[in-house]
Amino acid sequence: MLTEKAHCQAFLKVDKARGDISLTYFEFGTLAALQLMADSNADYLLLEVGLGGRLDAVNIVDATIAVITSIDLDHQDWLGDTKELIAIEKAGIFRANIPAVIGEPYPPTSLVDAALSYQVKPLWQGSDYHYQIDAQGFHWQGVNRCYDHLPVPNIPVQNASTALQVIEVLGLQLDNKQMAHVIKQTSLPGRRQVIHIEPTVMLDVAHNPQATSLLAFDINNMNYKRVIAVVGMLADKDIKATLAPMLSVVSIWHCATLDVPRGAQSSRLVSAVFSTKQKVLGYESVEVAYKCALEKAEKDDLVVVFGSFFTVTNILKMASLTPHEKV
Repeated sequence: MLTEKAHCQAFLKVDKARGDISLTYFEFGTLAALQLMADSNADYLLLEVGLGGRLDAVNIVDATIAVITSIDLDHQDWLGDTKELIAIEKAGIFRANIPAVIGEPYPPTSLVDAALSYQVKPLWQGSDYHYQIDAQGFHWQGVNRCYDHLPVPNIPVQNASTALQVIEVLGLQLDNKQMAHVIKQTSLPGRRQVIHIEPTVMLDVAHNPQATSLLAFDINNMNYKRVIAVVGMLADKDIKATLAPMLSVVSIWHCATLDVPRGAQSSRLVSAVFSTKQKVLGYESVEVAYKCALEKAEKDDLVVVFGSFFTVTNILKMASLTPHEKV
């Protein structure tokens, strides 16, 4: 974390350099961040290109490696309503003659075409590199090397596999022991984050169909008596398609109104899952839904909170008020 002075100096440099050029809030912040990175003398800079890719302010940078982790329906108002269209937007981060590590195991045809059009050097999950999990752990085979018997990652395994291929492309020579240490130390707040035991409470920011499919897959491999869901979502998401993968694993639904400008009412979530045989309840807020879920949960149950970054943030704020409950 940098000092307030460093941030102010970066903003001042951007303000002086822009002259009479108008910048949006995000463009101003992005340029300031890039200035701070330039001042840092870091060996590697990892930039997230949001909003699909092509249209994002961060995409002014010509990267030496392009990475696409996955492709699913999100931000459809801007990016299109099919995976084929969204893939084209994501391919906007490609540059000629650089490696492009593709984590999506089922890439749309449009992405394959874009890789040819942009003249990148693609590395595809499932063909150029791949992974498997068994009783002995996480195993990974890349283009030039492999790792065996690693710990199972604390993040979605598909993403971990993609990251390992990026590490290989960078030429970082990590042996099996070093890579095992990296994986053990890698976690992401709000992604498979456990904040309580007996009952287990797990937070995940899954908010689109692909993310909930991965979440449901992982939960299905866990050994819990019941799965109690606490869910709050934004109204502009594909709510029914996002909740569908969880129908097979959830025993009780606690659907909550998300109190933010784009938040969906609990009634929409209830309607999306109401035809199921599980118990479905609606609540006026995520906090109330969570409290009720905890009251009903037994020690062998899993309470899974998901649906939005806002949903997870609200519960993390609650958890911070009761530190004895945190793991």
